[in-house]
Amino acid sequence: MPDPAEPPTASHDIIADAYGAEVLRAMDVIGREDFYGIAAGHGVGFLAERMALTPDSHVLDLGSGIGGPARFLARTSGCRVTGIDLSTFNHRTALARTQAAGLDHLVGFMQGDAMQVQLPDGAYTHAFGCEAWCYFEDKAAAYARIRRALRPGGTVAFLEAACEQPVVLRTAELLGPVRYESLHRYAALLRDAGFTDIRSFDTTALATRDITAALFRLISNRAAVILAGGEDVYLGLLELWAEFLAYFGEGRMTHCGFLARAP
Repeated sequence: MPDPAEPPTASHDIIADAYGAEVLRAMDVIGREDFYGIAAGHGVGFLAERMALTPDSHVLDLGSGIGGPARFLARTSGCRVTGIDLSTFNHRTALARTQAAGLDHLVGFMQGDAMQVQLPDGAYTHAFGCEAWCYFEDKAAAYARIRRALRPGGTVAFLEAACEQPVVLRTAELLGPVRYESLHRYAALLRDAGFTDIRSFDTTALATRDITAALFRLISNRAAVILAGGEDVYLGLLELWAEFLAYFGEGRMTHCGFLARAP
């Protein structure tokens, strides 16, 4: 990713547009509880249970968006979370919503490029990503950086879509330049970064359940969503979720969760 001090690129503009105020208003109408990704409560809850978080845990959330998953982790386990996100809008929204939820004593955020923001080595018990690490162009460098940020024995955990063969998403113009890997490739990248005890989980059914519920609420509240976010946002969300459902149904993509341990 480019240095945040440099002028924004076209891909940065796409990402900023994808997670702007209009989308937020639409998401609020359909009640997605600040989960923007493919997986929402079911997928995040599934992985959170396996992260073994406690009030002594400190989670680094890379690509934290408006902070929905970070607040979920803190609220359900009492852990601390530090989120980093590139978008200024996401950062400001995350701060405001975390304060409104009464969780700002546990959850904090930094705005900037997750590959550039200064992080202390060995400071975190867990590193977490919720469908955000597909934006890392160099995943090998990202996983190596995550390993340095974790304490010895710390846990890396992420949710992401996966594909055995490359796919071209029509909705990439809405999401920005996402880069999905195969299950084998995700595991190999973690292994090359020095992680051990690598485990993967097929979360396709959970993601499908979350998307289906979101689509039902989107269609059921069509007029209110269009009023809140505009017709382009309504159609964009409809196409986005429908496309992932189609790829999952055809078996051309899956959804996965990974857990691994830092040495």
